[in-house]
Amino acid sequence: MSAKDVVVRNIGKKDIKNFDMTLPIISISDRYSQQAEIPNEAGRKVLHLEFFAGDYHDNLKECVGVQHADAIRAFMSELVGDRLEVLVNCGEGMFRSYSVCAAMYHQFEEVTMHSGTGQLDMFTFNGLMNIWEKQDEEAALAMQQIAV
Repeated sequence: MSAKDVVVRNIGKKDIKNFDMTLPIISISDRYSQQAEIPNEAGRKVLHLEFFAGDYHDNLKECVGVQHADAIRAFMSELVGDRLEVLVNCGEGMFRSYSVCAAMYHQFEEVTMHSGTGQLDMFTFNGLMNIWEKQDEEAALAMQQIAV
């Protein structure tokens, strides 16, 4: 991907059918809610994640973690195209999906964020940012050690 190739957009589960059925989608659910029905799931790139918004759940082991950050990074690294749009959905499209979009915007230089509405779940946003920052620091250190 080159600079600003990907636009991420947070949406609610009910809104998925209103968008192009070939767009890649990151679909977030939790153990209490059903996964969204994804139209044309076989014909598009889909990443299913399951976690709670940290600001609204007391068991942090069920909130965003390294496995989610790794899955998002891998999903994004596979995307190529001209001004590709990626949908990110959760139940209402207000907390988890917005927070994931915001974190992706801050982490990946090729990402811009559609000016949707939402509210940051600080645990999700900060969790992803801290994980990615630590991974980037470890990768940079490993590269320095190889160069020596």
